Amino acid sequence: MQNLKILYADDHLPINGYLEFNSENPDEIYQKLKKKYPSWDEKELTRRRNVYYNASLMIKILDPAYDLEKTNHFQKALELAGSTHFDIAIIDIGWKNDLDFPKNFDVRKEDVGWKICRAIKETDKRLDCKPTLLIAYSSRFVEVKGLSNSAIDGGALPFFKASMDATPSEIDANVSALKAVVNFLAMQLTSRPPIEEFLLKTIEDMQKMKLESFKDAQREAQNQQSIWFKTAILWGSTSFVLVVIGIISAYFWNLQVGTVTSIMGALPILVSKLYYDRIDKKETIIMDGLKEIDRQLIDILNRLQAMSTQNTHETNHPTQ
Repeated sequence: MQNLKILYADDHLPINGYLEFNSENPDEIYQKLKKKYPSWDEKELTRRRNVYYNASLMIKILDPAYDLEKTNHFQKALELAGSTHFDIAIIDIGWKNDLDFPKNFDVRKEDVGWKICRAIKETDKRLDCKPTLLIAYSSRFVEVKGLSNSAIDGGALPFFKASMDATPSEIDANVSALKAVVNFLAMQLTSRPPIEEFLLKTIEDMQKMKLESFKDAQREAQNQQSIWFKTAILWGSTSFVLVVIGIISAYFWNLQVGTVTSIMGALPILVSKLYYDRIDKKETIIMDGLKEIDRQLIDILNRLQAMSTQNTHETNHPTQ
């Protein structure tokens, strides 16, 4: 699934200036935060530790498995959303932690993630791509009534993000659930319907048959050409000898040299025509066979397409 492109946009990602907090050990994150921000109390340190621990686990499960584009800057997320097609996008809704957030922006930091989602959908339309599978990521889905419905109305799957007060074990469970969701969506994108799999397998098998037939034709032609070449050399040598004999005969018995030369020179030409006629006939037969394979393949595909269309019609219009 590494060819699937995923956008992970979250203002709490431990990248860029926060790379030191990228760790799968929550205690390690806590100690680094305490050292860097000595004025923070235990509650603030714990809450910050939790968000970085959450994001670190997310990067761990996504980065090696997919073509992951990640950012913790809103402006960068908006640029990516407006220029690139993604198969899946995980978009944090609130961006309060982005210190570079543009001033006097027309959308509140708490809701700016929706703007990224809209930009992704507009890019899909502009590039004429399949719709990106959007995951709206927020801890406020539990707190704000109707927020989940807003996500669904906007074409996004709402997923609850572990709160800043969650325990490390709760965060582990939350990330595992999101991993399962992403993997499920990826499977839907990469898997094909059974009928399509059958069609592709049929085409592949038929192409293999054609390739093998063509190789056989080449081998047969090469073999025939080799035989002709050796025979032509033999007849050419024989003709030369006979011409010499003809000259001697003409000298002693008045047999015309031109007559002997014409007769003997015609022999290798006759042999050449004989063998090339055989080769041409074999290649014609093989090419006719390949054309028949193509014809049968087209017939099979048409039949399967008709069956698929009929099944779809019966599913959409069941017999009463």
